[in-house]
Amino acid sequence: PPPTSIHAQVLSRPVARTDETGILVLDPTHAEGRFKGRMWVYCGGVGELSYLYTPTKEKEWPQRHLAGFKGTLSADAYAGFDALYTSGEILEAGCNAHARRKFREAHDAAPKRLEPQWALLSYQRLFAVEREAKEAGLDAEQRLALRLEESAPIAKGLYAWLEQLKPKLTPSDPLYRAATYALNQREAMLRFLEDGRVEIHNNRSESALRQVAVGRKNWLFAGSPSGAKRAAIAYTLIMSCKELGVPVREYLIDVLERVSSHPATGVQELTPRGWLAARPAPAAPT
Repeated sequence: PPPTSIHAQVLSRPVARTDETGILVLDPTHAEGRFKGRMWVYCGGVGELSYLYTPTKEKEWPQRHLAGFKGTLSADAYAGFDALYTSGEILEAGCNAHARRKFREAHDAAPKRLEPQWALLSYQRLFAVEREAKEAGLDAEQRLALRLEESAPIAKGLYAWLEQLKPKLTPSDPLYRAATYALNQREAMLRFLEDGRVEIHNNRSESALRQVAVGRKNWLFAGSPSGAKRAAIAYTLIMSCKELGVPVREYLIDVLERVSSHPATGVQELTPRGWLAARPAPAAPT
């Protein structure tokens, strides 16, 4: 099926996640015979991973990709996303793992310094609440209640401390950069305290793109822009299958044999999610 089928599933969700990475693309029309394209991933529900290739990282691409989406978008602080939030139809959710990483860098630059350690301890406590919610199997409403009780005071204390700390730092200080990033993105970083469906981080998107990064070490480059587009389709189908536990080989053989005669109106049935739903349930043991 075309990737737009799975992409439509992503856009129908109240929460979506995205990230992107670079890939080398061969193209004889470029002076160097190659250029750096981008591979984006858009994540919806389980088994809804839409990979899309673009030749650049310009803001027009996420605007096109997310046309019609209304909900919360979990993403990094890339300025190209900013235009998505102006209408109010898409809310921004930041990645607290990104923010924590910057404090980790400040800590690594000066391991004995107490301020980065305190910030990292605050993030450790916030992420511990998330693990507690997951281990307890809480639904979105219950998770939000837990966050408001346990996470909100931690976050309030962290940001109050950062506001007092930043004026004492110099711009060349890694801790200044970490504090500035967190404070500039405060509203987005705290979105998880407003909606239990929103994750505290964007790790799922990063994990989905890690598969591209690992594969890139083997295939090195896409042989052409059209090859990069085909790679995006392959990643979409294969990675969506893996999230759902769908046997990839069985799925691809079955779909490729049926796709030419399958009615276009039923293309959703050929997505990994639709294909799995149509499988007969395993027989109960006798």
